Amino acid sequence: MRGERGQDIERYRLDPLLPLREGKIKVWDPDHGESVFRAWPHQEEDVVSWIDLESLVAGDIRFRNVHVEKSRQEGDTTAFAYAVLWALTYWPVPLLIQHQDLGSVADSGLTYGSFFGKVKFMWERWPVELGRAPLHFVGGNNPRIRRLDTPTGFLAGAGQTADPGRSGRFRGAIIDEAARLRWGRQAQAALTRAIPAGRVMLSTPFGEGNVYFELRDRRPRGWTFLRHHWTDHPIYSVGLHVAGSEPERCVRCAATVAGERYDPHDADGPHRFEGRPTSPWYDDAVLELTDEQVAQELDIDYTASLTARVYPEFDPVLHVAERDIPYDPYLRIETYWDYGVHPTAVVICQEGPLELRVIGEVETTGIPPEAIAARVDEELRSLGVDQRTFGVRETWLNVGDPSGQSRQLATGESLTSQYARQGYVISSSPARIRNTVDAVKRLLGGQPKPLIVSPRCEDFIRHMKANRWKTDSQGNRRFDTDEPENDEHNHMMRAFAYGVHFKWPVPLVADSLAAARRPADYWEDDSGKIDPGLSYGMDF
Repeated sequence: MRGERGQDIERYRLDPLLPLREGKIKVWDPDHGESVFRAWPHQEEDVVSWIDLESLVAGDIRFRNVHVEKSRQEGDTTAFAYAVLWALTYWPVPLLIQHQDLGSVADSGLTYGSFFGKVKFMWERWPVELGRAPLHFVGGNNPRIRRLDTPTGFLAGAGQTADPGRSGRFRGAIIDEAARLRWGRQAQAALTRAIPAGRVMLSTPFGEGNVYFELRDRRPRGWTFLRHHWTDHPIYSVGLHVAGSEPERCVRCAATVAGERYDPHDADGPHRFEGRPTSPWYDDAVLELTDEQVAQELDIDYTASLTARVYPEFDPVLHVAERDIPYDPYLRIETYWDYGVHPTAVVICQEGPLELRVIGEVETTGIPPEAIAARVDEELRSLGVDQRTFGVRETWLNVGDPSGQSRQLATGESLTSQYARQGYVISSSPARIRNTVDAVKRLLGGQPKPLIVSPRCEDFIRHMKANRWKTDSQGNRRFDTDEPENDEHNHMMRAFAYGVHFKWPVPLVADSLAAARRPADYWEDDSGKIDPGLSYGMDF
């Protein structure tokens, strides 16, 4: 009997999906309580994408690097919690779980809502015939699941830190909500050192200005990329169709085609998002969510998912050219500057007869003004600017942060003076940050002329998408400030805003209202008399 049991355990040891497919694992279901874990195909895909099955046959366990983009409530976290427990049971190796909120790793009571709580629930109901491992669970500020019979088997938990995995090397790691981790690039470098292979980047999207998106966009060699969208879920996708495409079968589609206004309280009203995939489940799921939450939690929309964006008006389809925009020798060169050590940003533009063109960019960190100016020269020459044009720099428009006029403690002179010696005479005009932002928003709306960006300006495009207002603890914009978050995405956007506002300052609201044309019948009644309540020259 002992031999037969050992053979059974060996089967489970070599196949992580076998306990699931035989119905041996229990999980908690909000609707039905304790239930058998019937894994969906995408959950099985999570497990076998992370665990290298071929290595098990060779007598070892290896983990792969996996990037998982998902809609919310897909069950991916539960799948990886099972995979961790299976690994600790049969192949005790050091593992790591990181989350922006340490309480989501292991809350004080290890409830099922935390990752450790999911592991503990399954472990407590782990069948004897599968060989239940002796595990010890510790919560608090240093959460850990440890095997009592070997020092090599444990799962360590980490929260927000710039150096995760600093306690040693791990065989595998789950980075949950990877798009929201602070110190993204610094933390990614630390994780790469601690876990060269075996990292799972698991998340819903949160804009494009983070390591999670960059991995998905660049797709480095050796990574597996999974996409688990709600439209592929066996339950959520029941009744899947495009909103407005089936008016003869769907009352909501009929209301959509009829042009009715969306009302979340009307069960027979139109779909919320015409022309996008929908289902009865989706219609119910989006009732209480904002557009940004829908993009982030359900639609896997990277651009629209970033909350509190400064420039949600920016649309790459409208504002980015299909090909690189060449330098036009017949147009004036314009450079917009934001000074700083971390970093200094310069945007190079030309104003055409029909649009403002962004044709070049420079972003530097920790170098003096003369070296920054040399970098700008280099960028301009790469665009095709010849030496003769450099000889007439006094015709260029250079605009910068007004703070550059102040004397620097280290040198006793202003930054504008230092740049003037390099040939860049930089002007500025005092303005409220909110007004400079409004000037850019106005430009994005086509006033006083459209904006077009060269696709070679990748940093400019990335920063424009990811520039955010200061937010509260819930990730929503703070209404007590009109300043963007001063992070890596802000410097180039500030440089651009200074230049745009210098050229085209936003008009006052009162002036805009007063200048607005009104139809003739607005001023006169049926008798042909001017409305006595209005007069020409009235201050609105």
